[in-house]
Formats: sequence, structure tokens, C-alpha cells
Amino acid sequence: MKQILPVILLAAVMIMPLAAFGQQEAADEPKPVEQDGEFSVLAGTDLTSEDEIDASLLRNHSVTLINLWATSCPACINKLPQLAQLQEQLPDGAGIIGIVLDGESRRSQARDFLEMTGADFLNVIPARSMFPLLQETAPYVPATVIVDSRGHVIYGPHYGAQEIESYLSEMEKHL
Repeated sequence: MKQILPVILLAAVMIMPLAAFGQQEAADEPKPVEQDGEFSVLAGTDLTSEDEIDASLLRNHSVTLINLWATSCPACINKLPQLAQLQEQLPDGAGIIGIVLDGESRRSQARDFLEMTGADFLNVIPARSMFPLLQETAPYVPATVIVDSRGHVIYGPHYGAQEIESYLSEMEKHL
């Protein structure tokens, strides 16, 4: 028995560092990176300033309402005052962006509609690289989606008009 005890102690001393080594390896493994969402391809030109924009601006807010519209769409124009009112009521951590689908060819008209309706939130003329996503997301306009800070669609698309309270409620759920 006296000879077995030193052997057991020696084995325990040798095994403990190996067990700790395995645990250390597991703790240091990189965590999976959350993938970017559909609207991580957001790119284009600010309709007003003509600055280039990209999806990094989504990271400024926990949630962003994105409204896809066109100057040739009467329902879209009718929705702009509602979105201007929504902008004034946005909670902290929420943003709003308009994407003017025909903004490249009708830039002046788009600016006029925004000024006339008081919709002074960011409006983007989409880059050509966005067209496949926009055609898939919004075959009809006006279309509205709410995305998180990584561009994942968390609500929508919703077509047509909707009460401001519905948008606010949906955005607040994700703040």
C-alpha cells in the first residue's frame, strides 16, 4: 500500500495539467461570428448630399426602418408625410432610411417630393449592386422592412401604408 500511494499521487500530478490544458483550449476557441444580413449590401448615394453611403450606417442604430419607394408611385408619395411624422417619434436606437428606386433618373423630382412632404430623413439612390436584393425584397412599392444593425430583416416586407404606431411598436420590440 505504501508503494501504491506515491504512484497514484504521481499520476494525479501528471494528469491535472493535461486536463487543465484541454479546458484552456476550449475556452480560447473563437466564438462564431454573426453573419451579416440581407441589407449588409446597402450601398448608394445620399440623394441630398450626394455622398456615398454603405451598410456601416446601419450600425448607428439597433433597428432601422427602410422604406423603398419611387417617384412614379402615388402611394409612395402619400406615405412620405407619415414617415416624416414617424421620424419625429423614433425612440433612441432607431433610424429611418428611404431608398428611392428611380432616384438616379428622377433625382430632382425625388428631392421635390421630400421637401414638399417634410421627409428629411436619409434617402438613398441605390447602387446597381443592390438591385437583385431590392427586386427580391420589394417587387411592389411602397415596401417597408425593419432591419437590425447587421442588416438582418426582422420585420417585413410590408406593402402599402401602415399606422405609425405599428412601425413604432415593431421597432421597440427589437430595441
